[in-house]
Amino acid sequence: MKRFVVLGLLLAVAACAPQPPPPAATAPPVPVAAAPPPAVPAPPPAPPPHTSFDGLYKGSFVAQPYGGGTETLVGGNCDPGELPINMRVKRGYVRIWYKNYVGHTLHYRGRINSDGTVETAHTNRGGSASDFALQISDNQATGNLQRGRCWYSVTMTRA
Repeated sequence: MKRFVVLGLLLAVAACAPQPPPPAATAPPVPVAAAPPPAVPAPPPAPPPHTSFDGLYKGSFVAQPYGGGTETLVGGNCDPGELPINMRVKRGYVRIWYKNYVGHTLHYRGRINSDGTVETAHTNRGGSASDFALQISDNQATGNLQRGRCWYSVTMTRA
């Protein structure tokens, strides 16, 4: 019985003893802003516009004064007057042909650059070269042909 009394007294003292304060209320956790989704990558740059120069061009070439000067060409195996000329452009390759003043077909072969410039050459019978430079723009090819001492202006339009 003594035990019960001692136990009861202990419980009474414990009940009357000052209680420790309740734990301090903790602040709610600070909301962490969600990381923004990764930025959508910029689309790759658009490919440059594809300009196809492929096709058949037809036109003419006309004798010009020697070397761009004012001397008139007379004789000397220069093609007189205005003669027809043709050009085929296919997948970057160029082939130009025309008949000279005696009826021989002359061929020029070369490449076209992405900006429309054409440079071709022809090897003459004597081993000399004839240079042909053109620029294609808006379905029209214009340029110059130098064959020996003969100079020509050339204009062709895509057919």
